[in-house]
Amino acid sequence: MARAKVGSPEWMRSLVREAGALEEGLAARSGALADATDGLNERARKLREALTAGAVSAESADLLVRGMPPVTLDRFKRAAGARALRYADYVSALVELHDAMRRLADTGDHPEVADALDELGLSTVTA
Repeated sequence: MARAKVGSPEWMRSLVREAGALEEGLAARSGALADATDGLNERARKLREALTAGAVSAESADLLVRGMPPVTLDRFKRAAGARALRYADYVSALVELHDAMRRLADTGDHPEVADALDELGLSTVTA
């Protein structure tokens, strides 16, 4: 199909159609952005309410782990899910488990525990 000559009525109509399509696309994106913003505002409101009610500790923090091997991540997710634990609760339990095993290893009565922790790079650290 031949292109309309610049300045011709056909060319002007094609520009109007293109502008209309762009306007519709922009309106759709604006609506999606407004919906996303509303969702974030609602999440922030709920978090404020939870903090005020004491349901969430202001002492909590987020953790972002980069570079975790996919197999390890999968095992972590499945293990937490199998126990119906949130990831934060599972990490907390693992830290408590490490502390308990470290105490056992440090007594000297359980050299196999000390060896296993050392092998994992979790030997006793002194400041």
